[in-house]
Amino acid sequence: MQCLNCNAQIFENDRFCGECGTDVSAITGMSEVSGGPRTGAAVSKSSTYFPTVLTFFKNAVLRPGTMIGADKIYTPSVTAGTVGMATLVFSLLLFIFSRSVAGPYTEVPFSALLNIIFSMAVIIAIYYGVTMLMNILLLKNRKSWQQILHDFSISTTIVLCLFIIAIAFSAITLVEVGALFWIVGMLLFITAPIYIFLKYAQSNNVKFDSYYSLIIYFVINAIIYYILVRIAIAQSLYYLEDLFMF
Repeated sequence: MQCLNCNAQIFENDRFCGECGTDVSAITGMSEVSGGPRTGAAVSKSSTYFPTVLTFFKNAVLRPGTMIGADKIYTPSVTAGTVGMATLVFSLLLFIFSRSVAGPYTEVPFSALLNIIFSMAVIIAIYYGVTMLMNILLLKNRKSWQQILHDFSISTTIVLCLFIIAIAFSAITLVEVGALFWIVGMLLFITAPIYIFLKYAQSNNVKFDSYYSLIIYFVINAIIYYILVRIAIAQSLYYLEDLFMF
């Protein structure tokens, strides 16, 4: 028998895959009885999905360097789902923290939560797109989008965890420590695509010299940040004008 997630060998009565940690009880359970009616119901997908997400999250936090670039990867539904749930938790905590800080001065509307979620989704999608673009333009042997999504989700999960820790420290008035985690998280998020690219670029798997690949990446980064800053300034001015118009 093989694990449906990573194709590793599994055995009868195994509950979890030894390689990726996926719950395989549904597979091994179906193999226990042959030739007769099954008395046990198959485990639903939802009951195996969340344990797999938790396993991916644990592996991403504890051994990201080993998982990035690995041959055996988690399915896109697991990797994207983990990032999505982490983004929701971060956005909710940031919204609550913003309301508590701005409470004495002004009211933060509920729509701000939707704006945070949307902004995070756009930024994550942009940097995933940058990672995909570097894969297409600079690598001789391109990686699949599933592989890139898997590896990018690992770094993004860690970044979101750092942001959540930053909010927690800021909430207990350790603002300096919180700011440190914010800075580390942002630097990691910016450099994650180039780290993933350098993992893929081993064994001379690049079309250009790796040094010039770095230059190309930072040029793309500068263009993205220029656009994002212009949008952020315009949105901030609009918000301030709407806030103080009365």
